[in-house]
Amino acid sequence: MNLTIKDLKGNEELFFEYLDKLEKNYKGKNLDWLPYLRRDWEKYIFWTLCFESDTDELVAFSCIQDHFFEPGVVRILTRTWFDPDSRFGHGALWRHTPVAPMAKAQIEWLGTRDFYTKAIFTLEHFRDHRVLEHLANKINKRTGITRFTPKKDLIKTHPWQEEQEYQRYAEHIL
Repeated sequence: MNLTIKDLKGNEELFFEYLDKLEKNYKGKNLDWLPYLRRDWEKYIFWTLCFESDTDELVAFSCIQDHFFEPGVVRILTRTWFDPDSRFGHGALWRHTPVAPMAKAQIEWLGTRDFYTKAIFTLEHFRDHRVLEHLANKINKRTGITRFTPKKDLIKTHPWQEEQEYQRYAEHIL
């Protein structure tokens, strides 16, 4: 599978059609936050859409979040969605994951903005720290431009989050 990353700008209609399809047909994990994307999508400062190059089919998306964080700090790969129908085809989950290409596009976009000083990505609190280390190394290697460092402490990602739900994170200094 060959992947192409595009900005949401100019692709909004396609994105919303894809959200409609998911809301009608998807029955799996994380369905609860999909409806909020339509309402809150403009809260996020930058979106990346990932297309299967051969078919130009949307297979993944994610965005950059700056709300709920200190000034200058952003979370990349927020609301990452990788289409379940594409996830396992052609070994996509491990060999052709869209995470690194989306991370690279987001870091490059941040590099054109002077205000941002640090980017993080997070994992759910119940994930093992070794998973965070593995993903940080994988993203660093595959982007060729990031230096994500896994942190031992956990981070609060929204105001109403209980301490036991804080998330693991890795940071990259911009």
